[in-house]
Amino acid sequence: MNREVMLNENIDVAIRYDRDTYHDLHVIDLFEEQIFPVCTGAYWRNNNQFDQISELDRLTLLHDLEPWVGAERCIEWRSWIEAQGASNIDADRGQHYNLAQMAMRAALLDQGLAMGRSILAADHLVGGHLMRPFGPAAAPGAKYRLLTLEPVGDSGITAQFASWMKEELEISAKSVSVERVDHNASADISELQH
Repeated sequence: MNREVMLNENIDVAIRYDRDTYHDLHVIDLFEEQIFPVCTGAYWRNNNQFDQISELDRLTLLHDLEPWVGAERCIEWRSWIEAQGASNIDADRGQHYNLAQMAMRAALLDQGLAMGRSILAADHLVGGHLMRPFGPAAAPGAKYRLLTLEPVGDSGITAQFASWMKEELEISAKSVSVERVDHNASADISELQH
């Protein structure tokens, strides 16, 4: 996204999730995403729960191949694994999808561990459909940002919208603890399969 694209497409405001630097647009950082593995309670129980990240190699990793435009392949899993100090884990193996929602859906269907983003996984975690089995959250460096052609200032509809977006993203993220969840969490997703 750049100024030319916004002008040509008649875009006043855009929201992006990325790590880019914008030189020709005005940027309001809305929220820096936190990522962590998620799966169903059934998948976790059926794969012999464990506490050591080194054992991650025996589970299926579910990937969003390009979480933001231009992202390196499997960057979210790689970032999380590196943040845990487990560089010996193969972060690229597993199933690859072209959308985060597809990887999340596969996790909901007991297919493996997806890399959850605090914003995208919040409803599934709060609803008990997914759990955070182990390890702390990590920051891949990607942020949700609001882009505009002109400075926003402190008042006006765009400033109010940006303020509202920040609040809502923070509320959603706070609904999901950044700490590890209980291994005994149960998630029955049979009703999701109908």
